[in-house]
Amino acid sequence: KKIFDEIINIDFDYIIAVGGGKIIDTSKLLKYFFAKKKKQKNLTVWPTLFGSGSEFTSSCVSYRNKRKTSIESNLMIPTNILYDFSIAKQAKRKYIIDAALDCLCQSLESIWSKKIIRKVLTFLKKA
Repeated sequence: KKIFDEIINIDFDYIIAVGGGKIIDTSKLLKYFFAKKKKQKNLTVWPTLFGSGSEFTSSCVSYRNKRKTSIESNLMIPTNILYDFSIAKQAKRKYIIDAALDCLCQSLESIWSKKIIRKVLTFLKKA
């Protein structure tokens, strides 16, 4: 919310999220806040190591006063998703293993969710 309040009056069309879950969720939340103010923004998401399906979803996690909150809205679904594993190829083995295990856990959690999006399920089964 603090970031949103600082950029609400800046004229731009795109939000680009390059990073992991926290970056992607923050960007989805910004897209949501802009949509609520009738200012549509395109959101391009680029997971830096491995995507786990969260880049497809209509939900995000946010922390407020150290409390975890899940927010869900179709207003935050990314417009575009980019995959380029050249960053992962340059990462240290430890980070690749950590990211791959996190991706696996996130993917399993998504598959088992009652709210699974069929497009995400198709993607996860291919991975």
